Amino acid sequence: MRKVIYFSQTILFVLILSVLFSQKAQSQCIVVGATPGGGEEIVCTGNEANELIATDFPDLITLQPGSNITTAGQSIRLQAGDDTINSSNASVTSDSICITDSSGSDNINIAGSNITCGFDCINGASGDDNIIISDSILQCDGPSGINGASNNDIINLENVQISANITPVNAASGDDQIIIGNNVLLTTPGDCCANISCSSGFDTLTFAMIVPAGQLAQLSAQLASADPYG
Repeated sequence: MRKVIYFSQTILFVLILSVLFSQKAQSQCIVVGATPGGGEEIVCTGNEANELIATDFPDLITLQPGSNITTAGQSIRLQAGDDTINSSNASVTSDSICITDSSGSDNINIAGSNITCGFDCINGASGDDNIIISDSILQCDGPSGINGASNNDIINLENVQISANITPVNAASGDDQIIIGNNVLLTTPGDCCANISCSSGFDTLTFAMIVPAGQLAQLSAQLASADPYG
């Protein structure tokens, strides 16, 4: 009789450990410390199925190589603080907006990553945001791929493919800077819309790709003929 009771307790203990381990495995974005501004330092590894919601203070969010955030709603929601997102060789997938901001001046650095969204990929909302995308693919099933929204934003692209239903890069209102580097492909369905929209404010569009000296005059003439701000 004692053996039966002892064996049952062992099974119960194993079941408890199994449940605890499963809960831990499901949450791969964890708080590892605090930022100087009183926010959270969050590191994501593995697979995360829950929406990541920042605090109202400056947060630092790091998506490690191989990490994957896949959610039914928004994936990463920034709040009032001046936040920083660093994504390196990671992926973010959402049925809605992948990365959205409430307010604050944020730094969003995406490198070697895949962003696939049911709406805009990145929505900067208010604040002076600095968005740097390199070596990445953004597939956005919404009006915009990157929407700088209001205030003065900097959008810097290098080795990037961005697709959206209307405008892959929408600086929106404010005095914005858009920098187009090498190998940038912006696409929309058909020829319905502008690949870059600056809207109101005094905006600067810079083409910073490397061009052989012999082709510089020809490319300059093509850009002038295309009239990017027309």
